Amino acid sequence: MSSVFEQGMNTGPLSENNAENISFLRVEKIAKEIKEKSFTDPETRVLFDQWLDEREAWSTKENTVRSQVIVCMEQAGIFAMAGQYEQALEFLRGADDIAYQEGDELSDLYDLIFNMATEIKELATASIENVREEEFQENLAPEVFLTPSPAEGKKIRKLKIGSIDLPTSLIVEEGRFRLNGKDTATNEGVIMSGREAITERGGIYKINHFNVTPGLLNEDGTSLDVKKALLKELESNLKIRVSAGNVRTAAIYATTSNPDEVTLFLENGYTAVSPDSLDEETRRVLKISKNEGTVLSRELKQQTMECVRMAKELALRTEGFPFAGITDEAYVSLKEIEFDDPDHMYSVETDPLLEKFERDGMKLILAKDDIDSPNMYFLPNGNEDSDRSEESLPPNYISIKDDMDDLLKNFLTLFKARFGKK
Repeated sequence: MSSVFEQGMNTGPLSENNAENISFLRVEKIAKEIKEKSFTDPETRVLFDQWLDEREAWSTKENTVRSQVIVCMEQAGIFAMAGQYEQALEFLRGADDIAYQEGDELSDLYDLIFNMATEIKELATASIENVREEEFQENLAPEVFLTPSPAEGKKIRKLKIGSIDLPTSLIVEEGRFRLNGKDTATNEGVIMSGREAITERGGIYKINHFNVTPGLLNEDGTSLDVKKALLKELESNLKIRVSAGNVRTAAIYATTSNPDEVTLFLENGYTAVSPDSLDEETRRVLKISKNEGTVLSRELKQQTMECVRMAKELALRTEGFPFAGITDEAYVSLKEIEFDDPDHMYSVETDPLLEKFERDGMKLILAKDDIDSPNMYFLPNGNEDSDRSEESLPPNYISIKDDMDDLLKNFLTLFKARFGKK
């Protein structure tokens, strides 16, 4: 890759810039860091971002289309040297689109882009054993798992994409899933597909494929907003499967070399994990090799069941917990009840009750562990009368503090996600 990339770096205005800032050795180092540590490694990301900030500052100063194209080509070269060919080609496509529109003025760059793309494709073919196995497996997938098609079945949901309400459906069959929809009037549609495996611990799902038709792309030609909407819709559908008892838990995995997609997943509750950290069964059924780039995961659990499990453990903590206070919304609600019941026949005064919690601490009472209608609440610590419901506070009233007990914090977070906040 180096010969073509060095040629690209010495094209046009680049050759006139500070050699230290654009040295080939510098980008080789960045590429090596990406390859060895992954793009999500903090130190690697700092190196890349510093370099990119300098290159974009140069492009802004030049204020030419040529400079924009060259920066795209440089990024393509870095990711190609890192062995992340898919992302490299993505940057080249962007450079190619801009150069093509400029015509003869950028014909030299257009030719160089073509040569770079050819070499990257050859490298990808030559190192096929190091490229993600599932990408090639998915090429053998039935067309219905690759191309958008109209929603089908009884459980059709509307997906908001821009100003369009697109009917979509989740179909799971023969170890594969697809979340897709297509507007028959415009032929515009979306699909997200991948693999499903049911194991003893629950369902695991691997996102392998996105396809968004041109008419649904953002104005800048990107698809991240649509991918985010698809990701949220997949999660909603899988939560329904979990709640219905189809699967006990749903763990979602994705692999990508696209830094923007990595950021998208991380910002939406996913965690970057090493392929080596995954158990052998997960790697085998989802075809995740040890040579993967960035692997991201998130687990969707049966929230009510998990709330009850944690509540049982917390209820055994006889020493109780320091009172964390209540949310502003909860305080308003308690005051409204107090106003409606001035004689306190069915309630207690809010402020004295909070003072009691503040003085004595709080303990969790699990009065009923029925999954369909659990009953759990907090009482002042030391209050042995668990029937004194007028002195209780529901979990969603309690504030979440950074320094509180980890299990308690996780319980309150999940409880509020399941039953709503106050």
